[in-house]
Amino acid sequence: MSFRMHFLTAAILLGLNACGSVVSIGKLQPGVATEAEATKVAGRKPEYVWHNPDGTRTLDYSNQAFSGTTSMFVTVDAAGKVLDIKRIDVDPVNNDVAPGMSPDQVRRMLGSPRTVTTYMAGEEVWDWNTVTIGGPGLLVLLNVYFSGGKVVRITTKTIDLNANRP
Repeated sequence: MSFRMHFLTAAILLGLNACGSVVSIGKLQPGVATEAEATKVAGRKPEYVWHNPDGTRTLDYSNQAFSGTTSMFVTVDAAGKVLDIKRIDVDPVNNDVAPGMSPDQVRRMLGSPRTVTTYMAGEEVWDWNTVTIGGPGLLVLLNVYFSGGKVVRITTKTIDLNANRP
């Protein structure tokens, strides 16, 4: 087996493992479960934490960095008790991202991005794996471009995972 195949196999297994952990948060019971339990089930700390005006916090457990397509938003009270759990699946077409939005507004809508790339001109591009695969061996990424702290463009990119196969 080639290095590339070993790498792809490892990446897929890692992605499936991370996905299962994040999605398992959805099995926790609001009003009973705690922040510590959510972190234990996820197997890691949240990627991002929002401090909400009402004193609650929303924790973003994302599996984007592990080839997944899901974030789980867990809202906890000041004592760390889980109040709400919301699953976020990134859809490249049916989302409400629009020019003029701030990075925080986009993150609250889609969860933490898979990658963030900053260019010399000051433009920043965030991308997410999406729930739409587009066909066997195709991966569709949602790309959101920021300039001056605001969304300026939204695109998708399709990657053919079979392109270099013999």
